[in-house]
Parts: sequence; C-alpha cells; structure tokens
Amino acid sequence: MKVTLRERTVKSGRTQLYFDIYYGDGKRKTKAFGTLSGNRQQDKEARRIAGAARSKLEIELLNESHGFHKPFQLERNFFEFFDQVMDNKKGNYGCWKSTRFHLVNFVGKESLHFKTITPQWLESLKSYLLSQVAPNTARGYYAAVRETLKRAVREEIIPDNPSDKIDNIKPRNSYRPYLTLEELNELAVAPCGDPEVERAFLFSCLTGLRLGDVRRLQWKHVHMNKIEIVQKKTSEPIYLSLNDQAIELLGQRGDNEERIFAIPSDSHLSLIMRTWASGTGINKKITFHTARHTFATLALTNGVEIYTVSKLLGHSRLETTQVYAKIIDAKKEDAVKMLPKIKVK
Repeated sequence: MKVTLRERTVKSGRTQLYFDIYYGDGKRKTKAFGTLSGNRQQDKEARRIAGAARSKLEIELLNESHGFHKPFQLERNFFEFFDQVMDNKKGNYGCWKSTRFHLVNFVGKESLHFKTITPQWLESLKSYLLSQVAPNTARGYYAAVRETLKRAVREEIIPDNPSDKIDNIKPRNSYRPYLTLEELNELAVAPCGDPEVERAFLFSCLTGLRLGDVRRLQWKHVHMNKIEIVQKKTSEPIYLSLNDQAIELLGQRGDNEERIFAIPSDSHLSLIMRTWASGTGINKKITFHTARHTFATLALTNGVEIYTVSKLLGHSRLETTQVYAKIIDAKKEDAVKMLPKIKVK
C-alpha cells in the first residue's frame, strides 16, 4: 500500500491537494486534503503539513489493513471539508457558496468542529435558514450541509450522519406567476417605456433564460440559431435553439464581446415593468421571472414533454420542473369545470 501527494487546480482557480491511495490489488482511491492560499510562505507550510499527513495516513491505512481501528476526525474543521466538496461540485456552485455564507453567519466564524454538529445543532440551523430565506431556498442550502455530512461518513471523518436522525426541511409549492398566451399578446402590444426592456422580456418569454443570463448575453454566445452560455446561477452550460421570432428580437449582430441587451438596474427595471403592466388589464405582478415561468407553462401547454422543458430551463432536477406540470394540470381541471351543463331528461 502506498500514498502519494498530488496538486490540481480546481474550477474556482484554487490549487487543491489530494492524496492518491494505491492498494495492493492495483486499485486507486483519491482523497482531498486541503487547498493552497496562493501565499508562498503559507503554501510552503501547507505542503509540509500535507506531507506529514500523507505519512500519517499511510500508517493508518496499513494499521487498518491489519485489523487496527482507524480514529475518526471529530476535531476537523467542517468548513475546510465543505470547501473541498464544494470545489469539486459539477453544478449548483452558486447555491453552495450561498450556503457557506449563511453557515458562517450562523456560526459566527469560519471554524466549526465536526463534533459540534449534532441533531440539536442541525435543528437550530434549519430554524435559522428558514428565518433568513424562502423555505425552498432553505431546503436547498440544508441539502448542501446534508451532502457534506454524508460525504464525511463515507470518508470516515465521522462515524454517522447526524442529519439522518432528524426530518429534512419540507418542500413547499411556491406561487409562480405566469402569463397566458392571451396576456402575453396583450402585454406585447401595450406601450413600454423602454424598447430594450421590452425586447429582452419577450426574448426571455421565448427562451426561458433568467434575467442574469439575459443581461450577460453577448454575441459570442450566439451561433446561427443557437445559444450556448454558462448559467450564472448554476455554473452549468445551457444550449438553446431559437425560433424565428427569438432571432428577430436579438437584432443586428454586433462584435463578439458586445452585450445584446442593455438592461437598466434592478430598481429602474422594476419601475419600467410596473408601468408597462399598468397599461394592460393584466392583474398580475410581472417581473423577468414571470417571463421564465411563462416560457415553461407555454411549452408544456403546447405539448413539449417535461424532460425537454427541464433541459431547456437548465434545471438539474426534474422535480423542479414538475411544479409547472402541476400548474398545467390545474388549468385542465379549471377548463373541465367551465364546460356547460348538458340538459338531460
């Protein structure tokens, strides 16, 4: 059995330290250890510590192979391990960064021993998250903590997962305002105080792109009738085909680095949207997120299968898209209730 130390640059740009564990049967296992700071003196010390840890791990594994018990690492810093798991995430990186932000606020510092994390501590964390953000957002943040603890059990840092002993944060069906085709047509012909906002909003209705991605959209992201862009929220790439009307809304092609839509600040944008909607008979609060919801409901209403809609929206989980399917089912029920009564003898 042999353990070697290796360095690799991860997605965040930081250098991650790894242990490569080679077993006698030819199999190899990789284990993350820590990250370098970029400071030459500090990194020299970090490499020295990593070298000592490598030797210690090799001895522990040899002892384990001979039947000796390996001690758990209950004194280890949870934040350090959380960062390692986060840096190796393929998607939803933004959610993990937000989770870390709230964890630091809850703990009050960036030091948290694994032994501190008990079911009672997790209950307090759940209450804190629910007091800070919407229930479904809190559920997403708590899921990152649960996943980190699950990984810690797998790597034998802790003996068991304390989150398994308590209930998860329950999901809630949040209200997702959308426009019907009739309402969208009514809004499209109503005067808007800003042609750029009007163009961007209608483009979002036809593509499902979030406001953050519409703001960032440059001509280099447009290839013929397709868009390829890395989503700001999830850090995952998304590939969209554009119909003729969406292509028309893009306007005349500019330089690759030029932004396609000149959208004002959030506060100014909200004012423009309110003024635009007030000129219609639509009794709904209309935001750019309404455009995304509108795209999803129109696609499902017109027969696009839910899996395809999920991919077009850039959702990582199908259950996120199923919320829109429930909206369509409710619309069908309402339609049935509106059928006229049949006169019978």
